[in-house]
Amino acid sequence: MLGSRTAQAFELHREPGRQISGTARIWFTEKIRSLHRARPVAQELSTSSTLRVRTALCDECFLNVPAADMQLVQLYRKTEAAMEAARRRRPQRHPQRSGEATKAIALHCLGPEGGSEQGRGEQSALERVAHVDLSRQGCGSLIHFARAAMAEMMQAVQYSSYGGAHAALQPFRLAEMRFLNSGLTSDIVENCDVKAEHKEIPIPVPKKGEILVKVEAASVNPVDWKMQGGVMRPMLPAKFPHTPGTDIAGEVVKVGSEVKDFAPGDKVVAWLELKHGGAMAQYAVANPKTTVVRPPEVSAVEAACLPVAALTALQALTSGGMNFDGSYSGNVLVTGASGGVGTYAVQLGKIAGAHVTATCGERNIELIKFLGADEVLDYKTPEGKKLISPSGKKYDLVVNAAASAVTFSDMQPQLAPKGVVFELTPSPKTFLTSVIKRVSMSKQKYNQLMLNVEARNLEMLVGFVKEGKLHAVIDSKFPLAKVEEAWKKSKEGHAVGKIVITVTEE
Repeated sequence: MLGSRTAQAFELHREPGRQISGTARIWFTEKIRSLHRARPVAQELSTSSTLRVRTALCDECFLNVPAADMQLVQLYRKTEAAMEAARRRRPQRHPQRSGEATKAIALHCLGPEGGSEQGRGEQSALERVAHVDLSRQGCGSLIHFARAAMAEMMQAVQYSSYGGAHAALQPFRLAEMRFLNSGLTSDIVENCDVKAEHKEIPIPVPKKGEILVKVEAASVNPVDWKMQGGVMRPMLPAKFPHTPGTDIAGEVVKVGSEVKDFAPGDKVVAWLELKHGGAMAQYAVANPKTTVVRPPEVSAVEAACLPVAALTALQALTSGGMNFDGSYSGNVLVTGASGGVGTYAVQLGKIAGAHVTATCGERNIELIKFLGADEVLDYKTPEGKKLISPSGKKYDLVVNAAASAVTFSDMQPQLAPKGVVFELTPSPKTFLTSVIKRVSMSKQKYNQLMLNVEARNLEMLVGFVKEGKLHAVIDSKFPLAKVEEAWKKSKEGHAVGKIVITVTEE
């Protein structure tokens, strides 16, 4: 008579009357035998050349079975169930590879802590085999499913295709999941197909030269939803599903090898590479080269607004010859001054010593004056449409943050003889105009600005915020679960300053 715990193990992995992959079953049996001297109780060969095995572990061996292998037993059953469900939905084209797929999944979940040296060496190769096989069976996310089952999970927002704007975003709440605590929920297995692949997001692991940041706040930029709309297809994003967002502030929780400048516990602000994104999640992997330490005087919300908006304004002004030491004496025009970039451009222009003229809607005139603008034009008035300075000044530098609302032909009459315009939203039309100006050897320049993120510039901005010289204008805040509402508001084009996503409490 088998003991109760042995009987429990027997029931966990025996499937009377059901045929499963012979390769997978043989491997599973041999794995348990090699680890714990288990003895097969009965084996039967079926006519279809697959093997049905009823296996039990003897009492004295089972008493020493570690928790990791109980997880393996449960994972095996869940994997087989998911694969069988996939086969029912779609004809299996490569049945001979299903055993290797199951083996790869189990090997992956044993990980470095369990399994043999050979098993660990086989893991990456077998995982590739398994992924191809399962994808063809309509169950391409099974590898992801198995990996996620053993990992800590996080809340995240992703999209899996171009188009659909904010409606394409799919927010989810995911709790930490471990086999021994709660097991796998049935809906994960039942929905284990390509469509549901992105619904499980394990906390990413930093690679060599990367840091893992627990995100406290992130900010929305128009490029986020423009990229989702397909403006940069097929180059961006790098792959689907994609977690959008580039601007984050939070706390370092883990560092990869060769990272010397950051340690767990550091408060930071970071820019994430556009093609990979990752900001709209509880955790994100950042590059130390675009990450700086955030002092206590700078909140996560303030810091998260800086990377794209403030760096874009800073780059435009420095490219125009500003040093931010108060010595600049030229005249600057900032169009679209009430937006994310515009609010920073006005303030940075004043820090540099410029005479700043700004355009915005009537309701925001007082705000832009408060930020330091010397002259403010309502863009709907005749003077505002012609960009005429009330003091009659010509502009040495223009930061065009008003996108297509203001063209070079609108700005040219008000430019100084050697005036320079920085276009922040390049398009084929603006690029052509820029080329024409260069070819004609005109002294008036029309430059397309492409953001180049450097840690030293981000550090300068953080310093300005710490000193009280630079302020973030916050239009609104949304929790992570309502990112789609934040995107909708951004796309409407009437946000004043920045839209912030609050992820965790500071």
